[in-house]
Amino acid sequence: PEITTGQRIGYADSSTFFAGGTVKSTLAETLPFSGEELPIIDSTSSGKHFVKYEDEKLNVRAEVLLERADNYDEFADWPDEPTTDRLLDLMNTVKLYDDILEYGLLMKLQEDASQDVKARIMDARRQFASDSTTHKIAEAVEFFDPETYSQQLSIGENLIFGTPVDEEFGPEMLPANVLVRDVLNQNDLVAPLFNVGFEIAKNNIELFGDLAEDSMLLQRSGGPSPELLIDMRQWIEDLTGKDVNSANESQLENMLGLAFDYGEAQTRFGLVDKALQDKILSARTMLRDKVNETDGNAIAFHDPEHFNPSLTVLDNILFGRIDARRIGARDRVMKSIKTMIESSGIADTVFKIGLSFDIGTGGRNLSTHQAQKLKLLRALLKQPDIVILNRALSALDASERLKIIQNVVALAGEAGQRRMGIVYVPLDNSGWEDFDRILLMEDGKIVADGTPEKVADRLEAALAQ
Repeated sequence: PEITTGQRIGYADSSTFFAGGTVKSTLAETLPFSGEELPIIDSTSSGKHFVKYEDEKLNVRAEVLLERADNYDEFADWPDEPTTDRLLDLMNTVKLYDDILEYGLLMKLQEDASQDVKARIMDARRQFASDSTTHKIAEAVEFFDPETYSQQLSIGENLIFGTPVDEEFGPEMLPANVLVRDVLNQNDLVAPLFNVGFEIAKNNIELFGDLAEDSMLLQRSGGPSPELLIDMRQWIEDLTGKDVNSANESQLENMLGLAFDYGEAQTRFGLVDKALQDKILSARTMLRDKVNETDGNAIAFHDPEHFNPSLTVLDNILFGRIDARRIGARDRVMKSIKTMIESSGIADTVFKIGLSFDIGTGGRNLSTHQAQKLKLLRALLKQPDIVILNRALSALDASERLKIIQNVVALAGEAGQRRMGIVYVPLDNSGWEDFDRILLMEDGKIVADGTPEKVADRLEAALAQ
């Protein structure tokens, strides 16, 4: 019956579709079909599967497992420690551990996260900052400093210097925000930022204005969208002969919006000199004071000494911005942070956060590589007696696929004892030496059957054709 094969057999192919949910809930889909107390009789009652044992305790156990299959809230505390140990081993077996760890780094802590976890992340921040020179990544990161203008942040981000909690302080709302405009006026910043916005529009029209909307050069340049270019052209025409004093409110907000989005490191128009940076820093301090006086929760300000719940785990540890201009900077920084959190003891926490990553409907938030590895992992997690790998991991290159298959073979047997059978339909000609029995088929018929040594000549001859 299906419920028995579901318990005894794991299956993974090259398909990448998942119903959706988190990584954790996707893995948990197979867990109701694991363990020795699973049902062996499959019946239906009121449209729902149920089982019937003579032992009432087994009936209760089976009912709980089936309930969990329909309600993932039952897995709130999953995985427990035994499952976590096995899960970590399997993650490394299929080479998915680093991906889940990175998902955890790119997510925010839940509101009920313990102070101990936050404190350990802060310790990791300090350790990363102190070790950055040793790891030769200091040039790849510009750390946040409340007293310094960051070249990696936009003008708006430098002004806010934090994460907007109230949508009124979001990027699109800043130009019209009453408090922000008051701070700009008091620091004589309205006119300079208006001029910066006008220069941005003019420079973009000069650079990209003659390109077609579907131009590959425009798409690859990182410049403005075709729609924004059209708007910029119109704004320049409307502002011809005008300045900040004669512009209407809509025109002023448009120019301020362009200025707030401008980052010197990304665009390099040379529009933010030292004098303008100093004015923005003064406005930053004033804005922070005013926000704290009115609504201290409107912006989660960057503070070197405090955990910021509005930032991801990675941003809380990094507490800065990776220099996108440096080739390979992100990879070097991520490798350094992963190594550091492993040594600091918070990798397990970050890993569990990563299990809550939303894979999206159909698994669209996963790469094809990740989806195929996740499918294999799910097949192995329930500890089946037999696992069938039907052209699994087809998206991976041959060397990585072979290594993972070899890992699964090693997992299936220890000290000469076979703990799990593997049926493998290969994608290429490699790896057959690792199996106990080879079946070679030609034209739908088995033409060789035996150990690798026994069928080696016939197999090599067939592969040479």
